Amino acid sequence: DTRRAYNYVTFYFGEEKKPVEVRFVKDHATLTDDELSELGVKTEQDRKYFLSSGLPDVLPELAGVWFVAPERGRPGRSEASGRVLDAGETTDATEGIRVTQFDLKEDLIKKAAAMVEEDYNRAIQEKGYYVIGLATGSSPIALYRLLIDMAVEGRIDFRKMYTFNMDEYEGLLPEHTGDMTPENPGDPNISYRAFMYRHLFRPLYDAGCVDQEWINTRVNIFNTTPYDVSDDEAVREQKVLDMCQAYEDKIKELGGVDTWIGGVGKDGHIAFNEPRGIVKDKDGNTVVVDSHTTADSRSRRVYLTQDTIHSNLRYFLYQEPDDPSKGNRWVIAHNEGSPDERFEFVEPWTHQEFGARPITEEEARRVIPRSAFSIGIATYKDAKHQIILAMGLDKAGAIRDGVEGPRDNDCALSLLKDSTNCDLLVDTYAGSKLESAQKDNERRDGGESRREEADRIHAENLKFTPVIPDKTILCHIVADSILPAAQRNMLKRLEQGMRETKYREKIVSLSIDEMAGPDKYISEIERLKDRIIRQYEGYNVEFTVACSDKEGLVQSLRDMDMNALAFAREGEGEIVQVEGILLALRALHSGNVDALLHVYRILTGKDVGAAPRDINQLARVMLFILPVRKIDLDSARDINELIRKNILTAA
Repeated sequence: DTRRAYNYVTFYFGEEKKPVEVRFVKDHATLTDDELSELGVKTEQDRKYFLSSGLPDVLPELAGVWFVAPERGRPGRSEASGRVLDAGETTDATEGIRVTQFDLKEDLIKKAAAMVEEDYNRAIQEKGYYVIGLATGSSPIALYRLLIDMAVEGRIDFRKMYTFNMDEYEGLLPEHTGDMTPENPGDPNISYRAFMYRHLFRPLYDAGCVDQEWINTRVNIFNTTPYDVSDDEAVREQKVLDMCQAYEDKIKELGGVDTWIGGVGKDGHIAFNEPRGIVKDKDGNTVVVDSHTTADSRSRRVYLTQDTIHSNLRYFLYQEPDDPSKGNRWVIAHNEGSPDERFEFVEPWTHQEFGARPITEEEARRVIPRSAFSIGIATYKDAKHQIILAMGLDKAGAIRDGVEGPRDNDCALSLLKDSTNCDLLVDTYAGSKLESAQKDNERRDGGESRREEADRIHAENLKFTPVIPDKTILCHIVADSILPAAQRNMLKRLEQGMRETKYREKIVSLSIDEMAGPDKYISEIERLKDRIIRQYEGYNVEFTVACSDKEGLVQSLRDMDMNALAFAREGEGEIVQVEGILLALRALHSGNVDALLHVYRILTGKDVGAAPRDINQLARVMLFILPVRKIDLDSARDINELIRKNILTAA
């Protein structure tokens, strides 16, 4: 573009069969900003490295030296190795994805906050203001809390900031998006605008760190409906294009985003830069949707895949605030008009409910947003610093594919490999599938303490062996959703093993989605109960149920003549002591209040406050919190087998 002929000599270095091109540029000090940018030296930090000035860790002899990975075709400094690190260790790459691993989520969040503070101070010193990109989802909430604390302490000043969000659904109602005021905050379960107001802007406002004018003028989020309902499709499309271009232009006018916080999805998506997928059209046909996720993508309308639509159903599940007896019901949240006639929506496009009954999941799937507005990968990559937060085992595959796999438009994370300043902060689990992951017994329990715990619970369980009359079966139904995913197959194996006639006590696995409401639970348990009664015809079958903590569910099961206890998981990992569930159900079946209180104390380490002396009332107020233990996969298999054998022995 500049028509400049560059004089440089190139050397190639090979490491693990990955060549790295190193250019030594003549007359580098005379290059203009445009010429530097053409070579890939784009940010202020890049220029300091290239000119070897203004940084304490560069050598003057390296002035004019620039590194290029030929397979990427873009200049830079170096590329992250992608190996798993020791806790707190960082790859030394200054180009590509730098990976830092943490044992504790708290340390990961503190590191992200420290990076933001450093970027903020640099930007304020250079230009007097700071531009930060923000994300929604569970990962950044803890970071926002920490940033609020830093603002209250005076370490950062949001009044000197501009913010840009990654994405927003298309076609939401005004009552769901709100207008970011105390009087109209919107619904943070549906709208990303309302989410940001709930978790960041409103707390800053309440603390006196920002005023309403700042929120109105410095916060930038896509408009959920940038067109009028009466506009025809061509006009709508143009208004969408205009809004997205204006979003990009405003970022550019401010000199770019200094720091952009991001998360990563289970499929490696960043913002709504999703892989190609499928969705059902109005005729029930499968249609391929492509949001055109590419390395050079910019802000645009994107279409959501069926997987994303399904996973978002939980955000559209409401509970009637004035009448808890109605339980949970699906509420339609889509605005007037369809952005694409391929998709089926429910008329007349206004807030409504399907009568008094809860609408079905299929009905709900038809009315949640099918499209959204999102920044592109190039928009994100243009930020001077990208910080990506990834926590949990469900992100491990995406982290592996994004860091170690090839560039792939179906994994947005992998498209950041030529970023000049990208930090990926992962916990132990998110980084567990990287190629060189090493077992760290100090970090992940090798299993010895879990065996001791299993033996202790087994010893208690043997004290509660029930007396089962002749021609009677005691059946314990256990919802697999209260267990970690790694143990659900073990529960199935346990069920199969206890079908033998020598076991008068049975465990039956109830496969049910974690987000299922009480009505779904009841219908599935009724179906299972009927099947079991037919299976053991001629026997009197008594039931207990271990279910999740759903409003009124324990009482509803009691009305069906089924004793039940509520359980919930605490923490992330692979193992809970399943025999503890059987122990609690046995204590409940005994009808002895003191026995149930004793077991509760053993399993939770706590006492029930003013405990009712009626066993049914006590069961209704109890919630057994199951600690989830971190353990390496080999030990997990051993512990699961020990638990399975212990339960069979106890039965």
